[in-house]
Amino acid sequence: MTFCDHCGLLLPVGADRCPRCGAPAPAPFAGAPETEVPAPGPRYRGVQPPAANTLTTGGYFLYLCLFGIPVVGFILALVFAFRRGGNRARKRLARAAVLYMLLLVGVLAVLYVIAGVAAFLAAQPLRAGPWI
Repeated sequence: MTFCDHCGLLLPVGADRCPRCGAPAPAPFAGAPETEVPAPGPRYRGVQPPAANTLTTGGYFLYLCLFGIPVVGFILALVFAFRRGGNRARKRLARAAVLYMLLLVGVLAVLYVIAGVAAFLAAQPLRAGPWI
């Protein structure tokens, strides 16, 4: 990289004069080899097909709808979660769905027990204690 001694502009590689002020380019430093600057071009890659272990948005939607079916969805989630091979993204989604369903069943079981105890206590008549 060489700069113009007169105006300070960065000179293009191999230029003998400054394009801004016309001053002659300084001699290149002996210890630094001239390198070529890569030509500017597009910095994006073209559209690539999805990898084998990914799911599209439609795939996620489809599997979440299937897992939402009460009994069949749980069985499908178990099959997809624990079978060997197959799509890893689908396997991770199925494992997450199984964990979510088990957590939901556990929370509902605790709530039903609390509601049952409350209903049992509400049905008992009030008894007078020794303080009355």
